Amino acid sequence: MEMDSDGSGAISFDEFKVAIETFQINMTDNEVAGLIKLLDTNGDGELSFDEFSQIAKAEIEMLDFEDMLTNTQADSGTINAAKEIAVNAAHAGVRFTR
Repeated sequence: MEMDSDGSGAISFDEFKVAIETFQINMTDNEVAGLIKLLDTNGDGELSFDEFSQIAKAEIEMLDFEDMLTNTQADSGTINAAKEIAVNAAHAGVRFTR
């Protein structure tokens, strides 16, 4: 699965929402926006390769990821969705072209 469908080098809200729906994860638009905001360290509204990598490698480093999420202002629904996305992305072989 290629998440960066337009080849821009970043994952937009719409691309991220499609991926979440593909993984059959139920999230509202507000929850998706909150998760992007949580991971979007440069504040451009999209997820770069490095920002998305926080999720993509989370299954391997789940404890570090859980610590990162626990130390944020995110609500429990957003945190649980992030964990579910991480596991699904790793198992699905999600690719993101840098």
